[in-house]
Parts: sequence; structure tokens; C-alpha cells
Amino acid sequence: MKKPIKGEAVTIRYNDATIQSTCSEVVDVPHKGPDAARFVILSKEKFGNGRQAYFMQEGAEAGMIIESVITDERERKNRVTFYGLFPAN
Repeated sequence: MKKPIKGEAVTIRYNDATIQSTCSEVVDVPHKGPDAARFVILSKEKFGNGRQAYFMQEGAEAGMIIESVITDERERKNRVTFYGLFPAN
């Protein structure tokens, strides 16, 4: 599974819903492991902090932790930060 790239379309499965969005930020997190990274999407869907979601790519899924959800009331969107491992195969 490859890390998402800033500006790339991503698909997330959360609470039996499939959400498509654009990745707005990607940050490596080397202190959590060599393959660890965070990525951010903007979404109108509601997410819960600390819950699990699934990053979907090319028919595969990888579990991600929702690290934070910040609501922008003005734009009516949530800034959702995910954390996960992206092993280089």
C-alpha cells in the first residue's frame, strides 16, 4: 500500500460509508516507525476522534486511526487527520 500524495484522490471506508476526497496534506512520522505517516482530507462527513477507518487503494484496505477532526463551521467541512503505516512492498 502506497502513501497518498498531496492532491491525489483518496477513498476512505468509515461506518459502512465510502468517502472519496482529495488528500490535502501528507506528513511522514518517523518517530512512530519507518513506514508511519499522517494524511489529511476535507470532508462533509462526520468522523470520530480515535475511531478506526480504512484507507482503500487498488482493491486493498489498510486500517487507519482517526487522529483528529476539526470542524470548520464557515465552510461546513471537517478537516480529518488519519494515521497509519504504509510499508514499502
